[in-house]
Amino acid sequence: MNKTILSIFFFICSFPFVVAQQKNQSISLHSKKISIELDRTGKIVSFNYHDGLGDRNIIAYTQLQSFKMQQISLVEQTANKSVKFIHQLYSDSLQQTCTLTEIFSADGAGISWKLLIKGNGENFSVPIRTVVEYPA
Repeated sequence: MNKTILSIFFFICSFPFVVAQQKNQSISLHSKKISIELDRTGKIVSFNYHDGLGDRNIIAYTQLQSFKMQQISLVEQTANKSVKFIHQLYSDSLQQTCTLTEIFSADGAGISWKLLIKGNGENFSVPIRTVVEYPA
């Protein structure tokens, strides 16, 4: 069975990562100079640069064209340094499933956003869309 693997890194900011905390129905990641808040599906819903201006409403997420969520996201938080969202996706038009894993973590340069896409079955190619809406 062929596997399609793609890894993309998005650097959100270049400051040291401090801690990840879960509160209410969201997860907050904090560095010395920034904080981001993620909803339970892995969307970035808030950004704070710690400049005294408060939270900025932002929406940021990744989509694979023609794929839809097949199963609710699994959320794993490891050693207060990273948060992982695992999405099971399905495409009717391609008759294909895949797993999208999003990892938000420290990397020495700050908070990074890493995507790993593993296809099941035959190789396929679809556009990957990362959406950032500011202000939301």
